[in-house]
Parts: sequence; C-alpha cells; structure tokens
Amino acid sequence: MNIVFRTDASHHIGSGHVYRCLTLALALKKNGHQVLFVCRQHQGHLIELIKDCYKITVRVLQIDTDWIPKKLIPKHIKWLGADQCKDAQETINAIKDVGVVDILVVDHYAIDQDWEAELKKHIRFLVVIDELADRKHCCDVLIDQTVWGHPHQVYKKLLPSHCLSLIGPKYAMLRSMFYEIRNNFVQSSVKNKKLKMLIFLGAADLSDVPLKLMTVCKILASEPIEIHFILNEKSKHYEQVKKLSQLQNNLIHYSYVDDMAKLMSQMDVYCGSGGTITWERCCMGLSGVVFSIAENQYGFSKTMGDKGYHFFLGRESELEAQEIVDALKNYWTNLDIKLEMETNSFGLVDGLGASRIQEHLERLL
Repeated sequence: MNIVFRTDASHHIGSGHVYRCLTLALALKKNGHQVLFVCRQHQGHLIELIKDCYKITVRVLQIDTDWIPKKLIPKHIKWLGADQCKDAQETINAIKDVGVVDILVVDHYAIDQDWEAELKKHIRFLVVIDELADRKHCCDVLIDQTVWGHPHQVYKKLLPSHCLSLIGPKYAMLRSMFYEIRNNFVQSSVKNKKLKMLIFLGAADLSDVPLKLMTVCKILASEPIEIHFILNEKSKHYEQVKKLSQLQNNLIHYSYVDDMAKLMSQMDVYCGSGGTITWERCCMGLSGVVFSIAENQYGFSKTMGDKGYHFFLGRESELEAQEIVDALKNYWTNLDIKLEMETNSFGLVDGLGASRIQEHLERLL
C-alpha cells in the first residue's frame, strides 16, 4: 500500500501529532508498505528528524507569510499556515507522483471536512486522527485515543454513517519499545533508593513554563531526589535549563531522548504536561503530577485525574512553583496512593495500539 500522512509540528502545535504518526508509519513500513509525509515548514517543525532519523520521505509545504484567516473555522485554523483550500491543493500536488494513494492519514486540528472532501477525490481511503470532536469529517476511519464515557454519542453528528471509529486508550499509538520494555520490568511503589523524577513539557514553546519548572528544581535542590529534565534545544529557555543542570547536582538535562521507554521505566515520579506523553507514561506505569499547558490537554487530563490515574493540578498558567512542589511531595510521600495511580495507569494502556490500528487499515483493502 501507498500511505501518506498529513501532519505538522511547531512551537504552537507541539510534537505529539508527528510522533504518533511516525509510530503508525513505522509499523506500516515494517510490514512492507510505502509511507510518505507531507508537512508544512512551521517554526519548530520536525522535518529533518522525520527524514534523517526515521528515513521517511517528506514533501515540504512552505508557510504562507501573507495569509491571515478571515474566520477561525476550524477553531485551530491558524495552525495550518495557509487556508484549507490552498493547503489541500498543495497536498494534492505533493502526492501526484506517488501513484495510487491507498490511505491518507490526517492528524491536524486545523483540517475539517472541506479539506478532506477535496483530497477524497485523489485517494482511496481517508483516516483522521483527532481528539477534539469539534468539527465534521468525511473520513472512512476515525481514531481517537482519548475519548471516555459514550464516545459514539460524541462523534455521532460529526462523522459519515459508514465511518469506522477506533476509540479509546486501547488505540494509543506508542513505539514498539514501550511494549517490549513494559513486559520486562516489575512495578513497585519506589524503584530507586533515591527518587528519580522526570520533567517533560512537550515541544510546544508558548510561554515561560520551563522557567517555572526551573524554580521547582531549585526548591528541590536539597531533597533526596534526582531530577531528569527534558527540554529540546529549540526552546527559548534551553540554555538556562542547561546552565542550571551544570550548577545543581541533582538535576540532569536532556535535549533529546531516543529511548523514552527505557528512561521512563527507571523513573519514580512524573511532573509535567498532559498530551501524548500521557499514554507513554501509562504504558510504563509512571504517574505523578500533571498540568495542562494547552487548552486541548485540559479536558482529558482532568478526566484522568478524576479517575485516579494522576494528580491533576489544572492549568499551568494558574499555578505557582510552590504549589507544584507541594503536590509532588504529597504524591511521593503517600505510597499507597502512588502505587494505586501507577497500577491504574499500567492497566489502561498495553502498548499495542499501533498494531491494532495497522490491522484495521490493512483490512480496508
């Protein structure tokens, strides 16, 4: 099969959309299918990573610097970097030489049924990855790994009647390393004599969140805890975090982690944003303190907090550093609660979501 992915990363969008598409693309590629990405060159894009690290061809769309949306429809249209009509035509042009496109996978909050209807004329099947449920689609398959409660009621008026809905955390798209490492370690309330904590904020770089987490690190400088802080070099606060790690003995800074599953398996506590890392943490039984740094993270992060998968503190913008520190100490000193949250998380995601989706996509043809 020829399978094309239309997705983007940027300082506003973050990296989660690209990474979960990469996970699915690699699973399909391993089974002998041809994969291609179409991405717009936003600030904070991951085009080189897709090409150089994952050896996948990328067709690059340029930013329309003169474009200003007349209406915010869809709500996240600014994230596209061009109007939907232009983006659709550029995508069509980018895939003209592919031959028959068997499946087009779209993972983008700024794309709705108008864009999809144009592309449907040039492909066999359309797959949409979404979790907002805030716009109509004309797809053949919808994937939403976040929906709880009554998912089919949520999407009932947004999808065509023939659409196959793959909904819930069982379809969380994780790299194979998570499943492999998950099956080779033993859960316990404390893995290390000295606690190890992971701080992660994703690739979005919209505010001064890293500075607040630096303050958290400073407050914890004398605590018996080893802090592992992931912040990539594209962040405007990269040098400050790097410098602090050189001055503070219990702080280790990473600009990039290739084997996140292995690192997570060694951690006792998580502190950071919601987003796609949520499912990676669950798969590894890693829980802790979570806050939302983007509005699309708030709903499902709060729901997971209410259901006992982590401590949810609300929106990061409304928090002080000391509140985060207090919540962390409350979490790691209450071992019964900590173990319960870890056990809940571990049982939610098994790491086989990408394989399940792959099987469904292969059945389309």
